[in-house]
Amino acid sequence: MADVKKSNITALLFIIIFFFGAYSHSTAQSRNYQASFKQLEDMVDAVKEQKAEVSHWSLYAREISYPFKRPEDFYEQAGHFKESLPEYKWQSITKEQGTYQLTGYRIIPNTKAKESVSFFAYPQNNQYKTYIIYEVQGNEWNRKSWRFNSREIATKLSKIFNGKETIFSCVNGKYSGKMKAGLLKRTEQVLAHFSAEKVEQDNEKTFVSVSAYNRYWKDSIETNQRKMNLQVALRTVGNASTITIGTPIITSEY
Repeated sequence: MADVKKSNITALLFIIIFFFGAYSHSTAQSRNYQASFKQLEDMVDAVKEQKAEVSHWSLYAREISYPFKRPEDFYEQAGHFKESLPEYKWQSITKEQGTYQLTGYRIIPNTKAKESVSFFAYPQNNQYKTYIIYEVQGNEWNRKSWRFNSREIATKLSKIFNGKETIFSCVNGKYSGKMKAGLLKRTEQVLAHFSAEKVEQDNEKTFVSVSAYNRYWKDSIETNQRKMNLQVALRTVGNASTITIGTPIITSEY
C-alpha cells in the first residue's frame, strides 16, 4: 500500500512540476493533432502487445490563456465558451479560495467516452491568470470509434485552444492474472516497442517505473537535464498486475 501511495504522489508531483514549469519545459506543440492521436493509438497497441486488457485511456490538453483584470472579464469569457460549445452540459461557475472555475461535459454520441472542458482563473499580481483544460477519456477502447470521433475532437481542440496547448495521453491496462514474465523485462519490451531510450528508472520488487525518450516524437520535457517524453509503469499486487503508459508523463494513478 505504501508503494501505491508513493507512485500516485510521484505522478501528481510530475504533473504539477510540468504544468507550472518549475523544472521542465515542453517543446512547441503544433496544431497537427493527428500526431498526438497516433501516440495514443500506439500506446494502446503496446498494452495489447503485452497481453493486457485496456481498462482506461485518456487524452488531456492544457493551455495558459489570456490574463484578466477583473472577475467580470472571466464571466464574459465564460459566456463565450458556452456559446461556442453548446453541445456541452455546463455547470454553474464556482469560486473557491479566489479561483473561478467553469466546467462543461458531455458523453460522446454512440460511445461511453466522456469529454470535459474547464476554464480557470486565479488571482496573481493584481490580475487573474487563466488556463483551459480539455479531457476525453473512456474505459473501453474501440479503434474504429476512436478514429471516427477523433476528427471531431481535433475540431474541438482547435476551437478551444490558441495553438499553444500541451497534450498528454495515457493508457492503463490490466492482466487477467499475475504476470509470468518479470516486471523489468516487460518494461524493456515496451521501450523496444517505442524505440525509446531509458532515462530514469525506479525498480522495486512489485513495481517498476521508467522514464524514457522517443526521438521520433516531437514533444518532450526535461528531467535532470535530459529529455523525456514517455513513462511506463508496471505493478503487481497479489495475483493482479497492471501496466500504465503515458506521454510525456503518466497522468493517472498507477
